[in-house]
Amino acid sequence: MTNDRLKLISGSEDKTVKIWSIDSGVCLKTLLGHTNNVWGLQLIKADLILSTANDGTIKYWNIDSGQCIKTIIDDNEESAIMSIQAF
Repeated sequence: MTNDRLKLISGSEDKTVKIWSIDSGVCLKTLLGHTNNVWGLQLIKADLILSTANDGTIKYWNIDSGQCIKTIIDDNEESAIMSIQAF
């Protein structure tokens, strides 16, 4: 859930991160970039999230623009990043 409590964020086996309207239930935006199942999400600020996936990457997204700001790649090609916690 975003800080304004009006949107939900989901990650799924279709390799996407989606932003949903809580009120209407409509998908507002689909973020593309992972090459395998998305397992973890972390809201950083009102418009910034981190996502992790079975592709061994962590992606840093601006949810307003839908752009991936940065990708961090695990050197272990067989790695799946299942969760994340920013601090």
